[in-house]
Amino acid sequence: MGAFYDLKTAALAVSKIYEAGVFPAALEMMDRTSIEVVEKSEYSAGYPKCEALLLVECDGFLPQVEEEVKRVVSLFKELGAAVFVPKNSEENSRFWRGRKGAFPAMGVISPAYLTLDAVISRESLPDVLLRIREIGEKHGVVIANVFHAADGNLHPLIPYDPERFDSLKKALIASREITKVALEHGGVLSGEHGIGIEKASLLEEFYTKEELSVMKRIKREFDPHFLLNPYKLFCEKKPSAQNEVLKLLYEVE
Repeated sequence: MGAFYDLKTAALAVSKIYEAGVFPAALEMMDRTSIEVVEKSEYSAGYPKCEALLLVECDGFLPQVEEEVKRVVSLFKELGAAVFVPKNSEENSRFWRGRKGAFPAMGVISPAYLTLDAVISRESLPDVLLRIREIGEKHGVVIANVFHAADGNLHPLIPYDPERFDSLKKALIASREITKVALEHGGVLSGEHGIGIEKASLLEEFYTKEELSVMKRIKREFDPHFLLNPYKLFCEKKPSAQNEVLKLLYEVE
């Protein structure tokens, strides 16, 4: 585990791990906000106060693992990070407990949150993470970044109050801007969670008209009356004026 005192440096370290010839079995990142949330919850792992954590796990033939760990430790120290190598399995489990509990831990600050999952290249992480921080400050929303750094699969968590429409609106606008930033950096809309409702109106910014036409033809073959999952993925009609959330999703800029 490496504790970094600069977000950009932590993001740069992700690519440098691979440049050092290390291909970890797991490589996860948590920013300051996600760390602070976890430490307030039942998933507290005793993480140090820092701007970002990188959790690295290596596996394979023992001499190979020892060499990879040695390289990661050396790299982290060169970048000015505090390095923690677990002394036993119990300590190793503690390091990972906070990361595994990061999503449910958000309940300590909010009853609900949006989860994004755009994917970008590892090289884009430094710029994109700084842009995400700017977007949060711009809209006055909390954004906790905890994600699979190895494959650039972002998971910004944006808390909101489901009882307040303005709270959801700010979260959705921020999420839309974050996804657009990912696309600007050559990323894709989703790596795990799919398109659903939230990203449906962004499809045209990623796919060509020809590609979308083929997808819609396939949809019509199986669901000619668009009865299945209305408003998801392909929206053939505008939401009713009474449905504020759907109108926001399909019309917000």
